[in-house]
Amino acid sequence: AVKAGGAVMHRLGLSETVLVFPEHRAFFNDQPLFQAVERLRRAAPEKKLVIEVKTADAALAAAVAGFDVIQAEKFSPAEIAALVKRVAM
Repeated sequence: AVKAGGAVMHRLGLSETVLVFPEHRAFFNDQPLFQAVERLRRAAPEKKLVIEVKTADAALAAAVAGFDVIQAEKFSPAEIAALVKRVAM
């Protein structure tokens, strides 16, 4: 159904990616986000790194840090469009 609707699935199961929810950020021990990305890449180099964000600023920080996929939680289509423009700069 997802593909028939024209969407792209970012994973088929939990084993394909490392998905970081806001609650998981507590395990980063206040280290900068880019250092967390480096640590995750060393631990699981074969996996895409995905992060869920709730604000545009958090999405921008995740993009700069090097996450492969940014999952924008409860963003409107207009907010996504504005975010894409900011990230592309």
